[in-house]
Amino acid sequence: ERLRKDLADHAWMAIRFRTRDNADNKRIWAKAIWVFGSMTEHGCKYLWKAFEDKRFRKDSKTQAECIRQIGRTKDYSQYQDLLDLLKHHDPQVIAGAAKAFQNYGEAPGKIRQECTKRLVKQLESFDNEANGGNSSAGKRLGWAKGPMMRALTVITGQRYDNSLAWTRFWNKNKNNRSL
Repeated sequence: ERLRKDLADHAWMAIRFRTRDNADNKRIWAKAIWVFGSMTEHGCKYLWKAFEDKRFRKDSKTQAECIRQIGRTKDYSQYQDLLDLLKHHDPQVIAGAAKAFQNYGEAPGKIRQECTKRLVKQLESFDNEANGGNSSAGKRLGWAKGPMMRALTVITGQRYDNSLAWTRFWNKNKNNRSL
């Protein structure tokens, strides 16, 4: 346990002390983020730090990867914060959050139920806004639709190809605790 914590601390130093935005540092940052995703309890803390780091605020790809890796840790206690990111302003971060939920197939039933509810509602919202002519909603839907549907398939074991079908599924199964 102590060894894992030390590894996480050293991986964080690889991010923290490399401040120049160059190709070598980007490779090191990417590897450190991947390492954090392999750590169950210690990884999430540093992945959230990296997500919020000022160097990455304008780097949607890195932020989305941090979020995706949080899901990979399978620390199911992070689900509320990940659900909140489904309303983020950046479409890549939304897609990263949806991809994080693709690791929630073995989460406890109550968590899977809440995730299904919010994913379905957000998918329906993006779809309705995009069909209403909102171009930014169309962009969010373009980035997030596939990852959200894959996450719903993993979580529920069902497969549907549009938001309306997922909404129907949710309305029929919202009281089913064994989702």
